[in-house]
Amino acid sequence: MERHHCAPLKPVAGEQHWPGPQQSPLVYTVGEVAVRLKVSAGTVRNMIDHGQLYALRLNVRRIVIPKWAVDDLVGRPSAITPLPTCREQGPTRTRPGDAPASTVTRTAR
Repeated sequence: MERHHCAPLKPVAGEQHWPGPQQSPLVYTVGEVAVRLKVSAGTVRNMIDHGQLYALRLNVRRIVIPKWAVDDLVGRPSAITPLPTCREQGPTRTRPGDAPASTVTRTAR
């Protein structure tokens, strides 16, 4: 019996095909989102559990995050206040039980 080899398929104009590596994916895995946000996979899972990031559970172990959810998270304004610079006087931190800074005196040794 003789084997015949088929030529590679040529794309047809107007036909939709599976996205290749040059196109951005529609969904990301937890690991891919973690790399993109520069956090751990556990942090991404916590964000999903707390409702900060939308995700779909496809089965018991498979979680995917839509591209729009990641884009929405990255574009969302942050609730974190900026740290004061050296020139600005930021609030002082005290531990419970510490005396206020104005009443603390140092004794010479």
